Amino acid sequence: MFLFARDVLASIARPLLELKGFAKIALCADEKGLVYFSLAARELGFPGADSQPCFEPGAFEFSAGFSAEPEALVTIRLEALP
Repeated sequence: MFLFARDVLASIARPLLELKGFAKIALCADEKGLVYFSLAARELGFPGADSQPCFEPGAFEFSAGFSAEPEALVTIRLEALP
């Protein structure tokens, strides 16, 4: 399972999908499992125009799936407050 993040509206161009985590679990054919991801706000930052770490509040999309194929991802949008 892969976790991707996207800064919807940043002051500089950001990737459409940025890998933020991955997990692998072994399951038998009939089994189900849960995968948990933990992501700190600082991990959503990026080098700003002055090359210093920058975090901008606003909308972020988080997508999870077994590949980076857009039609195979489950996506949610969250707002980061200042």
